[in-house]
Amino acid sequence: MATVNEKLTDLQVSHALHNLKAANGIDRDLQRILKNAEDDLVGLLGKRLAKIAVSGDTSKRRTERLTNLIAEVRGLYGKVYSQTGTELTAALKEIALNEGEWQADALRTAIPVNVTITTPAPAVLTQLATGSVVNGLSLATSIDALSAGTVMAVERAVNTGIIAGQSVDDIVRGVLNNGLDLPRKKLRQMTRTAVMQVANDAAHANYAANERILKGWQFVATLDLRTCAMCAAYDGQMFKIGEGPRPPLHPNSRSISIPVVKSYDELGIDRAEYSNKVRASMDGQIASPRNMESWLKGQSVARQEAILGKTKAKLWRDGKFRLSDFVRDDRTIISLDELRKLKPAAFAD
Repeated sequence: MATVNEKLTDLQVSHALHNLKAANGIDRDLQRILKNAEDDLVGLLGKRLAKIAVSGDTSKRRTERLTNLIAEVRGLYGKVYSQTGTELTAALKEIALNEGEWQADALRTAIPVNVTITTPAPAVLTQLATGSVVNGLSLATSIDALSAGTVMAVERAVNTGIIAGQSVDDIVRGVLNNGLDLPRKKLRQMTRTAVMQVANDAAHANYAANERILKGWQFVATLDLRTCAMCAAYDGQMFKIGEGPRPPLHPNSRSISIPVVKSYDELGIDRAEYSNKVRASMDGQIASPRNMESWLKGQSVARQEAILGKTKAKLWRDGKFRLSDFVRDDRTIISLDELRKLKPAAFAD
């Protein structure tokens, strides 16, 4: 019989995958906002650049036109990132509320005895979203930094094209293909990190609300080739509620925190009230650290396919790919078509 803390580990690891998928969904929505803005940017650049000499002229008039162009780009992306910030904040509030409820339900599911389990107040949870700090910066400051960085990237690409004597079409193409690539990646990184930050903060708010039945929390990292030494070093360690290095410790971190329930005796429950089997399941010990690879091997084929997809799950079970082979360094998923090109022998019947 699995112990209570082993059950919680399984529940939490599975739930972490849900949060990662939610983060990817939120990112797709936000990326669409940026994509839609590109049409406005293309029109703006085409109209303004047509009036700017690209022959190396350094006249005062050209400088003024460039300055005015960048001011318009700044206004465009100010509105774009304002919308992005609004939608991200709303999504993070939903993540926080759902996480608070889910964490309480997970405790109810795993603990086989009658104990009172508390869900943090909605106001406490939503405040975690509005007051969230990502990479050491508030969410609002991070959004402003992204907006400023996008404008700077556009300005740099435009100036590079003008200096090189490129045509208007080539300059616009350079802005879209090169100038905006980094801002897109930075938005993706910020979104995923913010989701994991708020989810972990909401989890810890739940731990604090239920401290009377918890002896601490356990740091659990996803151990693979992409795991940093810092997260790997903390993996499996237990800390008191309100203490310890709370994940995420860095951008794109996949580490999570798991509550550790007190033992049957530590909860002060009458030993005659429940069976020996129930008491044994509540030993108060932390679950043995397991990486995602070992965890997934213990899941049903149906769950493996739900997580990886039917074809990828079979390729993984057959030993033709590791889980880390399905993900790029920037945490984006590699499609089956790309995998087939990278390793065609794996798909040979």
